[in-house]
Amino acid sequence: MSEFDNLYLCPKCEHTDSLHQDDMICDKCGFTQCFVAKHIPASDRRYWIDVEVNGKPWRKEKRVSNMVKQHLPEDKKIIKVFDKLASELFLFLSNNKDDIDSQLPEFTRDYKRTTGRRSKGWRSSKFNVKFGRATSRGILYEGAFNKILTGHEKFEPVLAPLVMLEDAELWSDWKSSDQYSVDDEYNATAISEEHEEELIYFEPDGWFLYEGQRIPIEFKTYGKGGLVKKNFIKGLTQSRKYASLSQTYHGKNLNHYSALIICCPEERKYASVLMDNRIEKILPI
Repeated sequence: MSEFDNLYLCPKCEHTDSLHQDDMICDKCGFTQCFVAKHIPASDRRYWIDVEVNGKPWRKEKRVSNMVKQHLPEDKKIIKVFDKLASELFLFLSNNKDDIDSQLPEFTRDYKRTTGRRSKGWRSSKFNVKFGRATSRGILYEGAFNKILTGHEKFEPVLAPLVMLEDAELWSDWKSSDQYSVDDEYNATAISEEHEEELIYFEPDGWFLYEGQRIPIEFKTYGKGGLVKKNFIKGLTQSRKYASLSQTYHGKNLNHYSALIICCPEERKYASVLMDNRIEKILPI
Protein backbone atom coordinates (compact mmCIF):
# COMPACT_ATOMS: atom_id res chain seq x y z
CA MET A 1 0.00 0.00 0.00
CA SER A 2 1.29 3.43 -0.91
CA GLU A 3 2.08 5.94 1.82
CA PHE A 4 -0.41 8.25 0.06
CA ASP A 5 -3.39 5.88 0.31
CA ASN A 6 -6.18 6.51 2.82
CA LEU A 7 -5.42 10.16 3.42
CA TYR A 8 -7.83 13.07 3.50
CA LEU A 9 -7.20 16.51 2.06
CA CYS A 10 -8.51 19.73 3.59
CA PRO A 11 -9.28 22.28 0.83
CA LYS A 12 -9.14 25.13 3.32
CA CYS A 13 -5.68 24.68 4.88
CA GLU A 14 -4.24 21.92 2.59
CA HIS A 15 -3.61 19.67 5.59
CA THR A 16 -3.41 15.93 4.83
CA ASP A 17 -3.75 13.19 7.39
CA SER A 18 -5.14 9.70 7.89
CA LEU A 19 -8.78 9.26 6.92
CA HIS A 20 -11.25 9.24 9.77
CA GLN A 21 -13.74 6.43 10.07
CA ASP A 22 -16.78 8.59 10.84
CA ASP A 23 -16.26 12.09 9.48
CA MET A 24 -14.31 14.31 7.09
CA ILE A 25 -13.38 17.04 9.56
CA CYS A 26 -9.90 18.54 9.34
CA ASP A 27 -7.82 17.91 12.45
CA LYS A 28 -5.90 21.13 11.90
CA CYS A 29 -8.47 23.83 11.07
CA GLY A 30 -11.83 22.12 11.72
CA PHE A 31 -13.19 22.45 8.17
CA THR A 32 -16.04 19.93 7.92
CA GLN A 33 -16.07 19.03 4.22
CA CYS A 34 -12.69 17.45 3.49
CA PHE A 35 -12.02 15.04 0.63
CA VAL A 36 -10.25 11.75 0.12
CA ALA A 37 -6.80 12.76 -1.14
CA LYS A 38 -5.25 11.74 -4.46
CA HIS A 39 -1.50 12.19 -4.83
CA ILE A 40 -0.31 14.06 -7.91
CA PRO A 41 2.50 12.15 -9.66
CA ALA A 42 5.86 13.65 -8.78
CA SER A 43 7.13 13.49 -12.37
CA ASP A 44 4.19 15.52 -13.71
CA ARG A 45 4.47 18.00 -10.88
CA ARG A 46 8.22 18.40 -11.49
CA TYR A 47 7.59 19.10 -15.18
CA TRP A 48 5.31 22.06 -14.39
CA ILE A 49 7.62 23.34 -11.67
CA ASP A 50 10.41 23.41 -14.26
CA VAL A 51 8.12 25.24 -16.70
CA GLU A 52 7.63 27.99 -14.13
CA VAL A 53 11.23 28.14 -12.95
CA ASN A 54 12.69 28.26 -16.47
CA GLY A 55 9.90 30.12 -18.23
CA LYS A 56 9.77 33.73 -19.29
CA PRO A 57 7.52 36.20 -17.42
CA TRP A 58 3.80 35.77 -18.07
CA ARG A 59 2.28 38.14 -20.66
CA LYS A 60 -1.25 38.99 -21.70
CA GLU A 61 -2.81 37.33 -24.76
CA LYS A 62 -4.51 40.17 -26.65
CA ARG A 63 -6.56 38.06 -29.06
CA VAL A 64 -9.16 37.42 -26.36
CA SER A 65 -9.57 41.12 -25.60
CA ASN A 66 -9.92 41.91 -29.28
CA MET A 67 -12.55 39.21 -29.73
CA VAL A 68 -14.81 40.40 -26.90
CA LYS A 69 -14.18 44.16 -26.73
CA GLN A 70 -17.52 45.07 -28.38
CA HIS A 71 -19.52 42.84 -26.01
CA LEU A 72 -18.36 43.85 -22.52
CA PRO A 73 -20.33 45.52 -19.68
CA GLU A 74 -21.05 49.24 -19.76
CA ASP A 75 -19.26 49.67 -16.44
CA LYS A 76 -15.68 50.06 -17.61
CA LYS A 77 -14.38 50.56 -14.09
CA ILE A 78 -15.17 47.02 -12.97
CA ILE A 79 -13.52 45.67 -16.14
CA LYS A 80 -10.32 47.58 -15.44
CA VAL A 81 -10.28 46.52 -11.79
CA PHE A 82 -10.67 42.84 -12.63
CA ASP A 83 -8.10 42.91 -15.44
CA LYS A 84 -5.59 44.57 -13.13
CA LEU A 85 -6.20 42.02 -10.37
CA ALA A 86 -5.97 39.09 -12.80
CA SER A 87 -2.63 40.42 -14.03
CA GLU A 88 -1.43 40.54 -10.43
CA LEU A 89 -2.04 36.79 -10.09
CA PHE A 90 0.36 36.00 -12.92
CA LEU A 91 2.83 38.64 -11.83
CA PHE A 92 2.91 36.84 -8.49
CA LEU A 93 3.90 33.59 -10.24
CA SER A 94 6.56 35.38 -12.28
CA ASN A 95 8.00 37.02 -9.17
CA ASN A 96 7.98 33.92 -6.98
CA LYS A 97 9.80 31.33 -9.06
CA ASP A 98 12.08 30.46 -6.14
CA ASP A 99 9.01 29.49 -4.10
CA ILE A 100 6.98 27.82 -6.85
CA ASP A 101 7.29 24.38 -5.24
CA SER A 102 5.16 25.57 -2.32
CA GLN A 103 2.60 27.19 -4.64
CA LEU A 104 1.73 24.03 -6.59
CA PRO A 105 -0.24 21.42 -4.59
CA GLU A 106 0.95 17.85 -3.98
CA PHE A 107 -2.55 16.41 -3.60
CA THR A 108 -5.92 16.83 -5.27
CA ARG A 109 -9.40 15.56 -4.47
CA ASP A 110 -10.34 11.98 -5.21
CA TYR A 111 -13.97 12.40 -6.26
CA LYS A 112 -14.54 8.70 -6.82
CA ARG A 113 -13.56 7.73 -3.28
CA THR A 114 -15.14 10.67 -1.51
CA THR A 115 -18.44 9.21 -0.38
CA GLY A 116 -21.83 10.59 0.59
CA ARG A 117 -24.46 12.79 -1.02
CA ARG A 118 -21.88 15.49 -1.69
CA SER A 119 -20.75 13.63 -4.81
CA LYS A 120 -24.18 13.96 -6.44
CA GLY A 121 -24.25 16.57 -9.16
CA TRP A 122 -20.54 17.34 -9.28
CA ARG A 123 -19.08 18.09 -12.67
CA SER A 124 -18.61 14.79 -14.47
CA SER A 125 -15.25 15.83 -15.88
CA LYS A 126 -13.80 15.58 -12.39
CA PHE A 127 -14.69 11.90 -11.93
CA ASN A 128 -12.26 9.04 -12.52
CA VAL A 129 -9.26 11.29 -13.03
CA LYS A 130 -6.50 9.56 -14.97
CA PHE A 131 -3.35 11.51 -14.47
CA GLY A 132 -1.28 12.75 -17.32
CA ARG A 133 0.67 15.89 -17.93
CA ALA A 134 -2.38 17.81 -19.22
CA THR A 135 -4.58 16.72 -16.31
CA SER A 136 -1.88 17.61 -13.80
CA ARG A 137 -1.46 21.01 -15.44
CA GLY A 138 -5.04 21.99 -14.73
CA ILE A 139 -4.99 20.64 -11.18
CA LEU A 140 -1.66 22.24 -10.27
CA TYR A 141 -2.36 25.68 -11.69
CA GLU A 142 -5.88 25.76 -10.31
CA GLY A 143 -4.38 24.85 -6.94
CA ALA A 144 -1.83 27.65 -7.18
CA PHE A 145 -4.58 30.03 -8.32
CA ASN A 146 -6.74 29.14 -5.29
CA LYS A 147 -3.82 29.59 -2.92
CA ILE A 148 -3.18 33.10 -4.26
CA LEU A 149 -6.91 33.91 -3.99
CA THR A 150 -6.88 32.88 -0.34
CA GLY A 151 -4.41 35.61 0.50
CA HIS A 152 -6.04 38.37 -1.58
CA GLU A 153 -8.66 40.76 -0.19
CA LYS A 154 -10.45 41.09 -3.53
CA PHE A 155 -10.78 37.36 -4.18
CA GLU A 156 -12.16 34.36 -2.34
CA PRO A 157 -11.60 30.68 -3.14
CA VAL A 158 -14.41 28.13 -3.43
CA LEU A 159 -13.48 25.25 -1.15
CA ALA A 160 -16.04 22.64 -2.22
CA PRO A 161 -19.14 22.30 -4.41
CA LEU A 162 -21.77 24.76 -3.19
CA VAL A 163 -25.16 23.39 -2.23
CA MET A 164 -28.52 24.95 -3.04
CA LEU A 165 -32.09 24.03 -3.91
CA GLU A 166 -33.06 24.04 -7.57
CA ASP A 167 -36.28 25.95 -6.91
CA ALA A 168 -35.14 29.57 -6.42
CA GLU A 169 -38.20 30.54 -4.34
CA LEU A 170 -37.84 27.48 -2.11
CA TRP A 171 -34.13 28.25 -1.69
CA SER A 172 -34.91 31.84 -0.70
CA ASP A 173 -37.43 30.59 1.88
CA TRP A 174 -34.88 28.13 3.27
CA LYS A 175 -32.19 30.79 3.62
CA SER A 176 -34.56 33.03 5.55
CA SER A 177 -35.67 30.23 7.90
CA ASP A 178 -34.37 29.59 11.40
CA GLN A 179 -32.95 26.26 10.18
CA TYR A 180 -30.43 27.85 7.82
CA SER A 181 -26.88 28.69 8.81
CA VAL A 182 -24.02 30.10 6.75
CA ASP A 183 -22.18 26.94 7.77
CA ASP A 184 -24.52 25.07 5.40
CA GLU A 185 -22.80 26.58 2.36
CA TYR A 186 -20.86 23.40 1.60
CA ASN A 187 -23.07 20.97 3.54
CA ALA A 188 -25.77 19.07 1.66
CA THR A 189 -26.82 17.03 4.68
CA ALA A 190 -28.21 20.14 6.37
CA ILE A 191 -31.10 20.30 3.88
CA SER A 192 -31.07 16.98 2.05
CA GLU A 193 -33.41 15.02 4.30
CA GLU A 194 -36.40 17.14 3.32
CA HIS A 195 -35.38 18.17 -0.20
CA GLU A 196 -32.92 15.53 -1.36
CA GLU A 197 -34.24 15.36 -4.91
CA GLU A 198 -34.15 19.13 -5.30
CA LEU A 199 -30.49 19.67 -4.41
CA ILE A 200 -28.14 21.06 -7.03
CA TYR A 201 -24.47 21.93 -6.82
CA PHE A 202 -22.28 24.45 -8.53
CA GLU A 203 -18.58 25.10 -8.19
CA PRO A 204 -16.97 28.18 -9.71
CA ASP A 205 -13.20 28.30 -9.31
CA GLY A 206 -13.35 31.39 -7.11
CA TRP A 207 -15.13 34.65 -6.34
CA PHE A 208 -14.21 38.18 -7.39
CA LEU A 209 -15.35 40.57 -4.64
CA TYR A 210 -16.33 44.02 -5.85
CA GLU A 211 -18.39 46.66 -4.04
CA GLY A 212 -20.54 44.11 -2.24
CA GLN A 213 -20.86 41.84 -5.27
CA ARG A 214 -19.69 38.24 -5.37
CA ILE A 215 -18.81 37.36 -8.96
CA PRO A 216 -17.97 33.77 -10.03
CA ILE A 217 -14.65 33.08 -11.75
CA GLU A 218 -13.90 30.27 -14.20
CA PHE A 219 -10.21 29.36 -14.50
CA LYS A 220 -8.94 27.27 -17.42
CA THR A 221 -5.51 26.14 -18.58
CA TYR A 222 -4.51 24.98 -22.05
CA GLY A 223 -1.50 23.32 -23.60
CA LYS A 224 0.64 24.63 -26.44
CA GLY A 225 -1.51 25.85 -29.30
CA GLY A 226 -4.63 25.81 -27.13
CA LEU A 227 -5.26 29.54 -27.00
CA VAL A 228 -7.58 29.55 -30.00
CA LYS A 229 -11.06 30.96 -30.63
CA LYS A 230 -12.83 27.62 -30.10
CA ASN A 231 -11.39 27.32 -26.60
CA PHE A 232 -12.03 30.99 -25.83
CA ILE A 233 -15.71 30.49 -26.68
CA LYS A 234 -15.83 27.32 -24.59
CA GLY A 235 -14.41 29.12 -21.55
CA LEU A 236 -16.73 32.11 -21.95
CA THR A 237 -19.76 29.82 -22.27
CA GLN A 238 -18.85 27.86 -19.16
CA SER A 239 -18.37 31.08 -17.22
CA ARG A 240 -21.83 32.33 -18.14
CA LYS A 241 -23.46 29.24 -16.67
CA TYR A 242 -22.42 30.45 -13.23
CA ALA A 243 -23.71 34.02 -13.59
CA SER A 244 -27.42 33.58 -12.92
CA LEU A 245 -26.86 30.70 -10.54
CA SER A 246 -24.59 32.78 -8.35
CA GLN A 247 -27.23 35.52 -8.12
CA THR A 248 -29.84 32.94 -7.13
CA TYR A 249 -27.50 31.46 -4.56
CA HIS A 250 -26.05 34.56 -2.92
CA GLY A 251 -28.23 37.43 -4.13
CA LYS A 252 -25.02 39.43 -4.58
CA ASN A 253 -24.66 39.41 -8.36
CA LEU A 254 -27.56 41.54 -9.57
CA ASN A 255 -25.90 42.32 -12.91
CA HIS A 256 -25.24 38.62 -13.53
CA TYR A 257 -21.53 39.22 -13.99
CA SER A 258 -19.09 36.36 -14.47
CA ALA A 259 -15.36 36.21 -15.04
CA LEU A 260 -12.94 34.06 -17.01
CA ILE A 261 -9.20 33.63 -16.61
CA ILE A 262 -7.37 31.42 -19.11
CA CYS A 263 -3.70 30.65 -19.49
CA CYS A 264 -1.11 28.55 -21.27
CA PRO A 265 1.86 27.89 -18.95
CA GLU A 266 4.15 26.64 -21.71
CA GLU A 267 3.51 29.68 -23.91
CA ARG A 268 3.55 31.97 -20.83
CA LYS A 269 0.32 33.67 -21.92
CA TYR A 270 -2.88 34.53 -20.06
CA ALA A 271 -6.11 36.46 -20.63
CA SER A 272 -8.99 37.64 -18.48
CA VAL A 273 -12.57 38.73 -19.23
CA LEU A 274 -15.19 40.28 -16.93
CA MET A 275 -18.57 39.94 -18.65
CA ASP A 276 -22.33 40.23 -18.38
CA ASN A 277 -25.11 39.02 -20.66
CA ARG A 278 -23.85 41.19 -23.55
CA ILE A 279 -21.20 38.55 -24.23
CA GLU A 280 -23.92 36.03 -25.09
CA LYS A 281 -24.33 37.66 -28.51
CA ILE A 282 -21.20 35.80 -29.63
CA LEU A 283 -21.81 32.57 -27.68
CA PRO A 284 -23.74 29.41 -28.69
CA ILE A 285 -26.08 29.65 -25.68
